[in-house]
Parts: sequence; structure tokens; C-alpha cells
Amino acid sequence: RRVSTMVLPQVLSNGSRRAFALLASTLRPSIFSAVGASRGVATEAGQLRKGDFFDFKGKQCMVQKTSQQLNNRKLFAIVEFRDVETGTKYKETIQAGDKFEKHWVEPLNVTFLYADEGMSMVYFQNPETFEQVEVPLVLVGAQMLAYLADGQEAVLQCKDSGEAVVFQPPLRVVCKVLETDGKVAILENGRTVPVPSFIKVGDSIFVNPEDESYIERV
Repeated sequence: RRVSTMVLPQVLSNGSRRAFALLASTLRPSIFSAVGASRGVATEAGQLRKGDFFDFKGKQCMVQKTSQQLNNRKLFAIVEFRDVETGTKYKETIQAGDKFEKHWVEPLNVTFLYADEGMSMVYFQNPETFEQVEVPLVLVGAQMLAYLADGQEAVLQCKDSGEAVVFQPPLRVVCKVLETDGKVAILENGRTVPVPSFIKVGDSIFVNPEDESYIERV
């Protein structure tokens, strides 16, 4: 008999967060189990904008910056983008009329669960369906992983096939200072961050996990 996952929070209310997520994922198909390729639309290079996802020479890429220039009466698009799988950044000058396949993506709000022992996969949970979402570590990044605590909210941008193509970290996280010389602080997660001289050992501070910059004291 099929069991609804909607009753699981009550059944496992006293169990562990991880156990519940694992059980829920076995009862309902993961968003990554969808069959078929993501729908794409042919888009001219001159129409690409920051945040767009497109295929470039077999790579899935995200546009970071665009501009245009006229050369010998021909319009070119200067596109700066990042390979979402490897993180490699590129800058290409392309004829504005050249076409690429652009993919539509949808945001999925998730909460962090854990990373596997081999540090190859990171696991999140959809708080609405309680499904477990498995994402390659390369998509999240080892640096970013250090700032994720149990239950930390984040966003995954997913293609309609269910494949996550971008991890959006929280804008700020709270970290505790273990050591500081008045210029640089060693945080409880092992990372180092430049801090003002008034920050002391034991202080909790807000940090931007994307660039590891100090924001303010909590």
C-alpha cells in the first residue's frame, strides 16, 4: 500500500532529521529522476543576459556579464560566463546573431542536511515535500560547504528536467570567532576572514559566504 509522506512528520517527530529525509526520499521520486532533456529555446548571443543559462560547446554555462560592440559594421556580443559544472570562467566575443540553446530554470528552496563521507555529494531537503535532494559537491563548492550548518536555507536553480545547475548560498551566515589578531579571524568552521580590530575571540559575526567577507557583528 502506498504511504503518504504527509503523515511522516508526525510519525518521525522524535526521530532524527537525517533519518526522516532518507525515508522520505525512498517513498517519493526525487526531482532528479525526471526523464528527458530540459526544453531549450534558440536564443541569439545578443539577447543573452546576466543569469541566463545556455549551452556553449557542450558545456552548461551561466551568463555573468554581457556587452556589445560594433566592428566593421557587424554587431558582436561580449559574453562573460561560467561553466556551472567546473566553475571555469570564460569571456567570448561572438557575433550577435549566432544562436545558442538557452534553458529555463526554476528556483527550489531547500535546507542543508549533510555531505557524504567521501565529500562528493551534498544533501538538501525540500521543506515542503520533505524529499531529499542530492547535489554534486562541485556545484556547491568546498569553500561554501564550510559555511553550511544543519537546516541552513539555500536555493537551487533547476532545469525542468529536475537537474540543479546553480547553487545560491545564503547572503549571510553567523560564525563564531575562535582566534583573531585584530586583523584576521579564524572561524569555528576553520575558515579565515578579515575583520575590524574591535572583533574579539568569542564574538559572533555575519559573513558573506560567497566572498568570505565580514559584514557586521551579531
